[in-house]
Amino acid sequence: MRFLASREPAGLESFDRQWLFNDATAHAASHGDMESLAWLTESYLPAMFLTKAVTAAADSGQLDVLKWLHANLYERCNWGSTELCNAIRNKHGDVIEWLQRTVVPQEQCRAEIMAEAAKCGNLGVVKWLRIDYHVDADEAKTFAEQYGHSDVVQWIITHCDVTNWYVDFDAAAANGSLELLQWAADRVLGTSTRRTIKSAVSTGNLEVVKWLYDEFGECRFEGAFAEAARKGHLAVLRWLHEHDVSDSGEIMDAAAGKGFLEIVRWIHANRKGAFSTAAMDLAARNGHLDVVKWLHNNRQEGCTASAMSDAARNGFLDVVKWLHRHRSEGCRQFAMDEPGAFGHLEVVKWLHENRTEGCSRFAMNAAAANGHLEVVRWLHENRSEGCTAAAMNGAAKNGHLEVVKWLHENRSEGCTTDAMDDASCGHLETVQWLHRNRAEGFTLAAMRNAFTGGHFDVVLFLLSVSSGRFPIFRTCRGMNQSEPSEVCKGESQSLGRAPCSELATWLLHNYPKRAEVCVCMVLADDWYFMDWFRRMGWKPTYRRNGEVIWRNKSQTW
Repeated sequence: MRFLASREPAGLESFDRQWLFNDATAHAASHGDMESLAWLTESYLPAMFLTKAVTAAADSGQLDVLKWLHANLYERCNWGSTELCNAIRNKHGDVIEWLQRTVVPQEQCRAEIMAEAAKCGNLGVVKWLRIDYHVDADEAKTFAEQYGHSDVVQWIITHCDVTNWYVDFDAAAANGSLELLQWAADRVLGTSTRRTIKSAVSTGNLEVVKWLYDEFGECRFEGAFAEAARKGHLAVLRWLHEHDVSDSGEIMDAAAGKGFLEIVRWIHANRKGAFSTAAMDLAARNGHLDVVKWLHNNRQEGCTASAMSDAARNGFLDVVKWLHRHRSEGCRQFAMDEPGAFGHLEVVKWLHENRTEGCSRFAMNAAAANGHLEVVRWLHENRSEGCTAAAMNGAAKNGHLEVVKWLHENRSEGCTTDAMDDASCGHLETVQWLHRNRAEGFTLAAMRNAFTGGHFDVVLFLLSVSSGRFPIFRTCRGMNQSEPSEVCKGESQSLGRAPCSELATWLLHNYPKRAEVCVCMVLADDWYFMDWFRRMGWKPTYRRNGEVIWRNKSQTW
């Protein structure tokens, strides 16, 4: 690290250094690398604010790093933001306890922390936030229900003034929370629906299924058979059968598609219905050759051309070969396209040698876009369909530089400005190569993609080669289409959501005149960035969905 720092380009932007610094300190903090963290903060940029280190340390459970940052760099770190969320999510109990004792969560972050605690079933944090900070519990109740934390749900309903007292029976059934369902039913805090039954059946919780049947009867069990078959719950199927619950003809299809041969046999032996070719089609699509064979030998419905085509698309060559030998339906036209797109070269070769449906230019286009160079080469050498400019465009968009280079050297279709524009979503090396080796160039979309993705390195490169012909503020304007009209009146321009503080501060610093007529949206829990705008004299004008819209002090609306 020190070696690389000593060889930094002399003209490196200060904001670029800040960006690198924050990425490096976050990496060091997350790995418990105290030596590197100390050098970065004491020698490399001794006065720089650390925007990511606290969150990274909490995310990785690095309590010693957090203690060191708190003791030595408290004023240079972002405390009380959402670092507690990361610790809760990853169940770092020691970090959670230390943060609760040591750091006061910022007001605008408390609801998010409460929600994360509810999702993870951390009742202690939910109680702490509710009792000590009076955080609203409505959203927390919803998350606790969705994630199956009955104790959290019951505590919130019992101790908090929530707007909706009813328990979500669908979520409780899906999570197998029989105790919560019984508790809610006893207090008339909800009721079941057809979706409730389906949720219980889907998870195979037979005790919940039985309770719902006893409590509410058969009338809400529509679709239960198919759901049990689809999820492989034979015990539930047998129970439904014993209680004469009606079914639909798709139960065989559902079981076959998931490869549940035992259930397929049971349905064949115990249920009557209008079964269809979809059973073998779905089994073939998902590679369940044993089910395909059994259906072929024991049922009369057969399959369609989709069976072989879909098996080929998903790379199941054994299924493709078996269908070719034992069935007459064949496959769809251009059957090689989709296996080529997904990189299944052996399937592509076999279809080429044994079938006549062939492929289209989509095969090479999609293979290139997905980075399957070996498929691209084979198609080039063995097929005549070729490709279009979409091949190089797609490869560039996804950062597959080796594919881009190969197409450049071996094909003549080239690319369009879409290649460089789409590669600007973070693929700096690809952007640089295209600029040096292709003549198509880029458009305003390239800068927009780089900015919205927070790719500072790409932004700087594009600016360095654009000779000022791209007005960056116009490039960034209008990125947030849902921005409320009352925020931007007159000639104000929007930076949209700032993807990273270093990039936005660099932009506003280097274009001060244009900054006089712009607004910027910042996440409310980004304490450092919010404070930066405040120190620069900007004013908060609008708050919505966890975001704050700031305007320049020189604007008068």
